[in-house]
Amino acid sequence: MASPGVAGCFGKLRGNGDFVTRRLPQGFVVPWDAMLQAGLLASRAARGRAWLDAYLGAPLWRFALGGGVLGEDGWAGVLMPSVDSAGRHFPLTIAAPVEAGAWSAWRPHSHAWFAHCGALALATLGKGARLVDFDAGLLALGPGHDANEVSTPSHAGAWGTSVWWHAQTARMCAGLPDAAFVAALFDDRVG
Repeated sequence: MASPGVAGCFGKLRGNGDFVTRRLPQGFVVPWDAMLQAGLLASRAARGRAWLDAYLGAPLWRFALGGGVLGEDGWAGVLMPSVDSAGRHFPLTIAAPVEAGAWSAWRPHSHAWFAHCGALALATLGKGARLVDFDAGLLALGPGHDANEVSTPSHAGAWGTSVWWHAQTARMCAGLPDAAFVAALFDDRVG
């Protein structure tokens, strides 16, 4: 079975005072950061004083970027609202590369991997959560295998597309999401 590569992260962690980046190339981080910054600005502008409550109440989103979105290979991961030790709000992303041709074989068995990523991300919000433990968890992520689970959308990993989902909600766009799409991920207008 095909599987994702080694996972990395980008964003804010409760126990740290600045951005954390692990094992993600600049070809991922730079456009990803720009996408998130634009989306957060749009969300703040649209929501005004209600922004923080909407942001903090946003769900953890799973995503699949097909090849051609951020390079030849695709990406799989999770995104959730987060905050650093100084109270600055910015999302946390866990992501791993997936060979463009491997999606169809891995997708039916990917639920466990996404679930483990989500659990790791949520654990960073706990008191006493440490970067070293989180990073060890990222390195320990296996390919995941749950033959009875097919909750990853069938179009996940399609060339040139971004697919985002949680619970029973799925959204898709060509390329990276624009500011309005990202803004909607962090408030109650989507889902």
